[in-house]
Order: sequence, then C-alpha cells, then structure tokens
Amino acid sequence: MKQAAADGDNAPSAEYAMNTVLEAEEKARRAVEACAGDTRIILQQARSIAKGIVERADRRITRIHHHCNSAVTARVSQLEREQQQQASKFDSAALDADAVAAVVEQVAELLTT
Repeated sequence: MKQAAADGDNAPSAEYAMNTVLEAEEKARRAVEACAGDTRIILQQARSIAKGIVERADRRITRIHHHCNSAVTARVSQLEREQQQQASKFDSAALDADAVAAVVEQVAELLTT
C-alpha cells in the first residue's frame, strides 16, 4: 500500500517533467524553423549582392574593353598615317643603284650559303 501511495506521489512530478521536456522540444523546433527562415532570407540577400557585383564587374569590363579598343584603334590609325607620310617622302631617285645592287648580292650570298 505504501508503494501505491508512493507511485501516486511521483505521477504528477513525472507528468510535469514530461510536459516540460515536450515544451522545450517544441520551443527548440520553433527556434530551428525561425533560424531556417532567417537563413533563407540571408542567402537570398547574399545572392542579390553577388548578382549586383557580377553585373557591375561586367559593366566595368565592357567599359574598359571599349576604352582599350578605342585607344588601340586611334594608335593604329596614327601609325598608318605616319607610315603613309614616310612612304610619300621616299624618293627612289635618291637611291644609289650600285649600293642597292651590292646589298642584294650580300643578301643573296647569305641566303645561299
């Protein structure tokens, strides 16, 4: 009889303990769900920031490419103009025919030996 009375005394405290554990588990589950939600938001923000970085980088690369292309085109045009000016100043009558013939013979000898 004393055992039954003792078991009866423990029943409310066991039930209380189980309820406490279940409440703690539920609270932990809600906290995990909240963290998962926060994680999704943070991940979306990070993806948005990364997309912006990539878009800005692409714009900068395109701008640099256009700038370099323009600079190279301008320099090539300048070099072509300089070459044309030099070619127009060339006077073939001023060449020493004997000197040219000597150079041709030297080159021919180098190429054939």
